[in-house]
Amino acid sequence: MRRTANRLAPHPPFAAPETDGIGLRAGVLALQGGVAEHARMLERLGAEVSLVRRERDLAGPDGPRLDALVLPGGESSTQDRLLRLLDLAEPLRAAISGGLPTLGTCAGLILLAREVLDPAPDQRSLGFLDVAVRRNAFGAQLASAEADFAVDAADVSGAGAEEPCAAR
Repeated sequence: MRRTANRLAPHPPFAAPETDGIGLRAGVLALQGGVAEHARMLERLGAEVSLVRRERDLAGPDGPRLDALVLPGGESSTQDRLLRLLDLAEPLRAAISGGLPTLGTCAGLILLAREVLDPAPDQRSLGFLDVAVRRNAFGAQLASAEADFAVDAADVSGAGAEEPCAAR
């Protein structure tokens, strides 16, 4: 459901592709961040992946070029700044408003949030999710870490379930 004029309205119809991802045209916002990792996983799931860097990557004269979109992790204020510098913020907002299924991870979630707590100077968000998020409350991104950890995933199945996980 999406909110319009303070009321919930259904999303436009979206015909989901087969569960194996074959035939799905998925875009990954490719301005900064975990672009390659998201693109590889989508390809492993059978999607045809397009890197989104310009308005023409979202739609063309023949209509939408994507069935779904991923806004990857990275540095949210950098992604926001690049969206505006490249005149991609409004076309992206229009595509999502038009019903394009969108997943935001880490910085992508921050871009989708309605409110960003402790934003960088002049940082904006797309304002789609009715959530407030705090960007990197644990220090600078350079101080972020990666660590291996064990997960009991005996009852987990699906793509990636057989591989080790890393926390970032």
